[in-house]
Amino acid sequence: MNGVWVLGITLVAGCGARQASEPEGAHPGWPTEIVTAVGTGPALFLTDEPASPAIGYVSPGVVARVTGAPSGGRIPVRIDGPLKARGWLALERAAAYVIRRGRLAGAPVYLGPNDLVRVRDAAGPGRLLVEASPVLRLGVEPIGPFRGVYPADRLAGREVDPTTAEPPRRGTLRRLPAGQAVPVYDRPGGRLVATIPALEPPLVVHVLRERGSWKGIRAGVGPYLLGYVDVPLAEADADEQRPAGVVGTAAHAGPMPARIAAESGRPLWRVRPRARLRFEGTTIGIFVERGWAREMQRYPTGEVDVFVAADDRLALRGMLRASDLEQAPAEPDAASPGPPPLPPSAPTGHPGSPAPPAATTQDSPTPGAP
Repeated sequence: MNGVWVLGITLVAGCGARQASEPEGAHPGWPTEIVTAVGTGPALFLTDEPASPAIGYVSPGVVARVTGAPSGGRIPVRIDGPLKARGWLALERAAAYVIRRGRLAGAPVYLGPNDLVRVRDAAGPGRLLVEASPVLRLGVEPIGPFRGVYPADRLAGREVDPTTAEPPRRGTLRRLPAGQAVPVYDRPGGRLVATIPALEPPLVVHVLRERGSWKGIRAGVGPYLLGYVDVPLAEADADEQRPAGVVGTAAHAGPMPARIAAESGRPLWRVRPRARLRFEGTTIGIFVERGWAREMQRYPTGEVDVFVAADDRLALRGMLRASDLEQAPAEPDAASPGPPPLPPSAPTGHPGSPAPPAATTQDSPTPGAP
């Protein structure tokens, strides 16, 4: 692979120390934790400045602790694990689970427990601007996305126990007409908000209210599409099956992290526990456990420019002391790409797919994430 997957940044030995402008403590009005979403290119940056260098890739489904207020389209986070990391996460890669059901204000969307939304920005005290794509059925392209406002205290970085969370209320089950697309409106005779495609078998929906020939429905498996339809509905006695999860990750069973294995043209090292990874004088990572490194360049100062990882959740680019590197075992066979993975039932503990060339391909090919 010859380094094409590595962050395209250059490190210079002897740079003056620089402190990343990361405030401490969770920011009021935001969840304490968020979860990373599918995206393209690097996800972590050194600061919130537009010209800030990229410092890391992060796989989808990784829990990140919020440490301050968003700024410049990024939010400061810490990520725990065998390689602890800190930096500014691009907001386009920020997501959260719904832990309390409710309507997404300003959008034809209803959110149930453990639905996943992308977090876009603050929207006033205790409220967040989020983006959701209703999932009508597994294997069917989601509708949207739609943006709306949701209470921050109803969002979290980890799933809630589905046995204790209150589900959306049930309506009367009805089946949409076969062989035809169904327009959905915001109110009887109102504005068109979406069109449910013709599906086989026809989609089962919950009818929540009726106004003459118009039926207020909730459609999908979560997030849900809300609106009114004016078509004849047939009786139904079976609800649609809810998906097992929507955060995409990819298992990797190789002898080393996939992002490191992909860089087979670079010298390979093991990294000692407690080693600190720095970028322009700022600590961006600490190895809790032994990790892996690809050497990019070595300097007379005793520092080494490296691309590092401890597992498939994240990979960082920075400087290590040469004394923190140990001889690695014999290089295994070069990694080869596998088929697109299926979404697991929960994101934690499932390593992600390798990162792509910066800003060219998706960081995980898993469909279904919003």
